[in-house]
Amino acid sequence: MSKNAIALILAFSLFFALSAPSHAYQEELSQMSQGITKDIIKSGKKRVAVVDFTDLKGGTTELGRFIAEELSVDLTRNSQKYEVIDRGHLKSILTEHKFELSGLVDAQTVKELGKIAGVELLVTGMLTPFGDSIRISCKILNTASAKVIGARKTEIAKTRSIENMLAHGIDSGDKPSSAPPPKFEPREPAPAEVEKPPQEPPPAEVKKEEPPKKAPPPDVPRPAKKGYKSIATKHEDDYVYELLSVTMSQNDITCTFTITNKIGYWRNLTFYGEKSRYVKSKIFDSSGKAYEVNQVFTYENDKHTLVKDSEGIRIEDGQPITVQFVFRDVPNMKTIKTLNLHTYSGTRTVMIWKWREHDVTFKNVAVSRR
Repeated sequence: MSKNAIALILAFSLFFALSAPSHAYQEELSQMSQGITKDIIKSGKKRVAVVDFTDLKGGTTELGRFIAEELSVDLTRNSQKYEVIDRGHLKSILTEHKFELSGLVDAQTVKELGKIAGVELLVTGMLTPFGDSIRISCKILNTASAKVIGARKTEIAKTRSIENMLAHGIDSGDKPSSAPPPKFEPREPAPAEVEKPPQEPPPAEVKKEEPPKKAPPPDVPRPAKKGYKSIATKHEDDYVYELLSVTMSQNDITCTFTITNKIGYWRNLTFYGEKSRYVKSKIFDSSGKAYEVNQVFTYENDKHTLVKDSEGIRIEDGQPITVQFVFRDVPNMKTIKTLNLHTYSGTRTVMIWKWREHDVTFKNVAVSRR
C-alpha cells in the first residue's frame, strides 16, 4: 500500500473520530423517539407533552432541557396521528400554577396538570451519569389515571458538550428558565456575605456624562398619591408587590406597582420589554388572549425613567420602588382576567451572580378610565 493511501486512510479515520462524538446522541434519541411514537399511537391518545428531564434528585439541568426539546421535535416529525403541545405553553402553565417537575411523580399532580393543560399523555424522563456515558430513561404517563403506558431507555456518550450541559443546573426552584442572567454591573457584595467596612463617608464618584434618556410618552400617568388604598398585594420570593392602580387611556393600559425588598440586603430586579425575545409580563382579556408588556418605567420624585432590557433595578432592603408596566394598542377592557408579572431577580455572592425568575399573578383586576 502506498504512503499516500495510508495517509488518506489515517486522515479519514481521524476525521470520523473527531466528528462522531458531537452527534453521538442523535441516533440514540432518534431510536428512543421512535419507540415513544409507537407507544403513543398504540394508546390512541391525541395530545402529548414533553417536560424537562430531571436528575435523580429532581433537579433540572441544561442537558435535561435540551434532551426534552430534541425529543419534542422528533415526536412532532414522527407522526401526524397526535399533537405535541408547545413546550413554551406548557412552561407558562407550570409556572402559573406553581407545578414543580420533581412533583410530577405524584399521581394527583399528574392528573391536575393533565386537566389544566388539556394533555392526555405526559413524557417525563431522568438522566443518570455512568462513567463515560449518560443513561436516559423516560416514561409515558396517562394523565387521566397517572399510570405508565410505556417506558424507554438508552445511553449517550458523555462528550465535553454533554458534560458541560449536565454540569449547569437551572436555579429556579424546578421552574423552567427562559433567559440568560441579566447583565448586571459589578457592585459590592451583599452585606450579609462579607465583612462590613468601617463607617466612613464614601469618596465621591466620578461619573461620565451620559446622553439624556429617552423621555417617556406623555400618556404614562402618575402613580397614586401617598395614603392610597392598594388594589391587591402579593408576596413572592421575599418581595412585596402592591398593585396601586390599573388605568386605561385611549388604547394603552398602565399598571402601577410598588415593590419592596424584604430579604435583608439589596437585590436587582429585571423586566423584559417589547424588543426582547425572552419571557415578558402579560395581561389576559376575558377571552384568554394575551398582550405582552411594551415598556417598563420606574417612577421617583415625579420623574419617569424608561427601564432598558437586561438593566437591573437596584432595590435596597425595605425601601419600596414604584414601577409602571405599559401595555400599548390593546382593546377596551373593563376587567383584566389575569395580570402576570414575569420577574428576574439577581443577587451577587462575593464573586458571582445568582439569579432566578418568578411570576406574580393577579386575577380579575378592574380597569379604570382616564
